[in-house]
Amino acid sequence: MDIKLIVTDLDRTLLRSDKTVSPYTAEVLSRCRARGVKVVFATARPGNRVELLGIADLADMVIINNGAAVYKRGESVTEFGIEPHIVKELVGRFTAHYDGLKIWVVYSDIAYTNCDISEYWEGSIHSGLEELPDLLADKICIKAGGEMYREVCDLLPQKLYAQLIRDPLIFIESKLASKWNSIRLLADKRGIETTEIAAFGDDSNDIEMLLNCGVGVAVANALDEVKSAADYICGSNDDDGVARWLEENVL
Repeated sequence: MDIKLIVTDLDRTLLRSDKTVSPYTAEVLSRCRARGVKVVFATARPGNRVELLGIADLADMVIINNGAAVYKRGESVTEFGIEPHIVKELVGRFTAHYDGLKIWVVYSDIAYTNCDISEYWEGSIHSGLEELPDLLADKICIKAGGEMYREVCDLLPQKLYAQLIRDPLIFIESKLASKWNSIRLLADKRGIETTEIAAFGDDSNDIEMLLNCGVGVAVANALDEVKSAADYICGSNDDDGVARWLEENVL
């Protein structure tokens, strides 16, 4: 395959269950880059959480916070966020409308929250939503599932969208902030056609990039709807599925 750009999700896709990358996978990514193929990680994690994994050097760039920003060697290249007044208005509206709602707002590697989010968030935590900063927010997160998803979508202004993630969680972001939009911008800047991109993922927020990239690959442990959207299914994250597919089809 004539692949010039590889984009892969991290958790449950490239990362094994113990949050590591095997020596074999690291070697395959390095061999791809040595051939001139760009490698991009696309994750819902903040930038500093990727660096703490010790794998940032395996990629040319990292799309973080589900597409809210693109980083290269720790430097912000592009950022898409939700304006401060919209964040405060939505948080006030949601908490007033839904009694006991568990909600948090992400700013880079800091989360402002009204609940315990330790199972979802590894960055810094600010308890309380009363004094949200006057900064662009990467995303608003709500701990809720499909029963609330459509209602949340109906409450959003046109410039925002919501995604239902498997945990279940609802992510609210700028329409410019998506893994696919960041991939498209990166590819355009480098003269790479979408047909020359291979994307790997496991969750619902990966479906758009799997559908729009030239080749979409779901890992064996992906959600059924992700597998349905993919062109190929590779081995699981714990079986080095991404690397084995790359070695067979790209290298």
